[in-house]
Amino acid sequence: MVGVYWVVDLFYSPEKRIRRFGIKKGTTLLDYGCGPGRYLRGFYSVVGNNGKVYAADIHELALYYSKKRIKKHSLKNVELLLVRDYHCDIADCAVDFICALDMLHFGDCVLGRNSAAEYPCW
Repeated sequence: MVGVYWVVDLFYSPEKRIRRFGIKKGTTLLDYGCGPGRYLRGFYSVVGNNGKVYAADIHELALYYSKKRIKKHSLKNVELLLVRDYHCDIADCAVDFICALDMLHFGDCVLGRNSAAEYPCW
């Protein structure tokens, strides 16, 4: 999956997509379902030094790749959170903005559909 994101990002950068959200400096943001962290650098740049980015995912491997990205780009105000049983260790009302990007591909079991063939737009 990481390789697929890398190819997509060559043509449509996550940073450009993030700019459309109008996130302000100093914002506390939750990247829910952060995956390999492809949006972390962009979120970090828009919230600035006075902001905070929480990166949450259900998969430890996703957080592993996010951690590598955090170290590679020296993202100091980013905190990783493992989501277990739909619980995320973050206080109520602790964030100003929640992003849940690129998670639709996990929608089959939530929507009760059995295969991609049932999605007429695909």
